[in-house]
Amino acid sequence: MKNFLLIFSLFFISMSFGQEFKAKSIFINNILESYKWNKRILLFIANESDIALIKKVNNFFITHKCKNEERNLELLKIIKDNTKHIIIPNYYENKKGIWLIGYDGYIKAYTKNGSLLSKLHNLIDNMPIRKEEQERIKSNC
Repeated sequence: MKNFLLIFSLFFISMSFGQEFKAKSIFINNILESYKWNKRILLFIANESDIALIKKVNNFFITHKCKNEERNLELLKIIKDNTKHIIIPNYYENKKGIWLIGYDGYIKAYTKNGSLLSKLHNLIDNMPIRKEEQERIKSNC
C-alpha cells in the first residue's frame, strides 16, 4: 500500500512538471478511498495554464511542510492537461480548484482559487478530530 501511495505521489509530481508517466489507469475514487480515515486530503485540480495557482499550491506545501504533516494533510495534485491515465470522478471532472477532504471522505471546503490556503490550518484545527489530536500530540512546528 505504501509503495502504491509513493508511486501515486511521484506520478502527480511528475505530472506537474510536464513529464510523461506511463502507467495503468489510476482511479481517483480508489485513491481517495484508500486515504479515508488515514489522511486529510487537499485535492488540487488545475489546467497547465493555471501557472500562478500551481506555484501557489506548491509553495504552500513547501513553506508549511511541518504544519501540513502535523495535520496529516496530503496533497493530491491533478493537472488536467496531462490526465491520460487518470479516471476522474464525475463530480470533479469538469471542475478546477482546491478541495479539503476530511478523514471521513467528505468535502470540508472548496475554492476555485487559492483563498482556501490562507485559512486551511485554522479550518482543520477547528475540526473535532483535530482537537483530539492536539490534546494527544504536542506540536513540533
